[in-house]
Amino acid sequence: MLLVEYPSIFAILNTILPEILAMRSFIFLFICPLVLLTPLKGQTSDALLHDTISQLDFQFWECYNRCDVQGMSQFLQEDLEFYHDKAGPLSGKSALVESLKKNLCTEGGYRLRREAIEGSLEIYPMKQNNEIYGAIISGMHVFYITEGERGEVLDGKARFSHLWILEKGRWVMSRLLSYDHGPAPKHSSKPVYPISEAGLKKFEGNYESMQVGEVSVKADKDRLLLKVQGGIMYLYPAGEMQFFVKDQATSFTFETVEDGKIGGIVIEESGVLADYLRKL
Repeated sequence: MLLVEYPSIFAILNTILPEILAMRSFIFLFICPLVLLTPLKGQTSDALLHDTISQLDFQFWECYNRCDVQGMSQFLQEDLEFYHDKAGPLSGKSALVESLKKNLCTEGGYRLRREAIEGSLEIYPMKQNNEIYGAIISGMHVFYITEGERGEVLDGKARFSHLWILEKGRWVMSRLLSYDHGPAPKHSSKPVYPISEAGLKKFEGNYESMQVGEVSVKADKDRLLLKVQGGIMYLYPAGEMQFFVKDQATSFTFETVEDGKIGGIVIEESGVLADYLRKL
């Protein structure tokens, strides 16, 4: 987790399109204030545990990216320990929450956004007497900084390891480690799969998002334009039915129905289901 005390140690390597930023919030399935309202019982299989921890990790970082400190706090154990290789340790939920309130987003327009590096996440079960009592999730992520009117810039990368504990029927984070901070690698652009504008027209139409209502898709030369609530996202083909957003870990997979027509779009963020758009 990147803390504001060290915003200048990383080289600024990249900029992100404003329209992508404006659109980012629409694709997520989970809303921070609603998390953990239903306690999660003991996990009965490693596969179920993997899905559970992946979703909880996804929700936690979405709260982080929205500057929703209250939402983040719902995931934290009271006596947590947080270790940062640059800013030092913090003990207790209240200490970390206060640090986040002061540093995550400020009135001057400074804010951080975290993005997992695709393919880096690993989850391991913690067991006692063959029963799962916890899990460790680890991986790599990059951080973007927005400050004033200069727009968002890629700032740095780090590794993280979080210990989740099943406490009184719900999952909470008990130990958080943030380390190996350094300059972020440049994004490697995926190759664009060649589909003609005529071939892209089969994807055109109006779709219904689980989050924001109606969304429109239109062919635009070698890409698709996805419009919602006044914003635009550019989708580039990665295959016959798969699309991606440049410099983002967001993927769009079009699904067909029985008659072969397009039925909907599965949206994933770093491999985790984020939303589903149903063709109208």
